[in-house]
Amino acid sequence: MIQCKQPIYSAQLYFGIIRNIEWCVLMGVPIPENDQETINYITYCVDHFLEGHQPR
Repeated sequence: MIQCKQPIYSAQLYFGIIRNIEWCVLMGVPIPENDQETINYITYCVDHFLEGHQPR
């Protein structure tokens, strides 16, 4: 169960995390060429996002 006081802000944050790679492509910023690095990035971000929404 996640705890979220500002669901709209949290949704925008999560959306930004997941869309980061697309933004890098659009802005011409180098992205990892290794698929495993991309998977590691997404896993790391999702884990920390969920950790930040645990009841305290």
